[in-house]
Amino acid sequence: MKARRKTKTKGKRVGPGRPTLLTPTLLKKIAALVRGGDTPEVAAGVHGIGRSTHYEWLNRDANYRTAIARARDVFESKARATIVAGDSKGWSFGPARAALEVLSRRVPSRWSQRIKHEVDESNRLMLDALNRVCADPEVYARVCAEGDLSAVLISVCTELARLDSEGDASEPGGQEGAGPTGPIH
Repeated sequence: MKARRKTKTKGKRVGPGRPTLLTPTLLKKIAALVRGGDTPEVAAGVHGIGRSTHYEWLNRDANYRTAIARARDVFESKARATIVAGDSKGWSFGPARAALEVLSRRVPSRWSQRIKHEVDESNRLMLDALNRVCADPEVYARVCAEGDLSAVLISVCTELARLDSEGDASEPGGQEGAGPTGPIH
C-alpha cells in the first residue's frame, strides 16, 4: 500500500473536497481592486477566480464577505469625497460627475435621482388614444410609417377622430366593439 503524499495547499480545507484557493494574500489583492473601483466579480476574475466561486465565498466565508463589504464602503467613501470636492476647470463631465454616475449605477438606493412620475389627465388621454389607434394593425402601420413625430401625433389624433366617428355611427346598429380598444403591444 502506498503512503499518502502530503500536498501543499493554498488554503484550508472546507470539507471533504479540495482545499480552498482563498488565502489572506488573495483576499487582500481582491479587496484592493474593489477599493480601487472594480466590482467584486471583476476583481476576483482578475485573479483567476470564477463568479460562482466568488459567490460561494461570499455565502460561506464571513472574512471574505466582510473584506469585500469594507472595500466597497471605502470605494463609495472615496467617490463621495470626489463628488464633494467638485470638478475643477469647469468640466461638464469631470471626475466628480463620473464618480456620481458610477455610484448612481452601483448603489442606486443611495445615489440615483428619485424622479416621481405622475400621469396627469392629458397624458392619460393620449395613452388611451394611442392604445385605441395602435390596437388596429393597419392603423398602427400607417402611424409608424410617418417619420416626423409631429406627423405621428397628427396621425394619431386623426385616426382617433375617425375611430370615434365610426364607433358612433355603428353603435345604434347594434355592433358591439365597433372600435379597437386593446392595449399597445
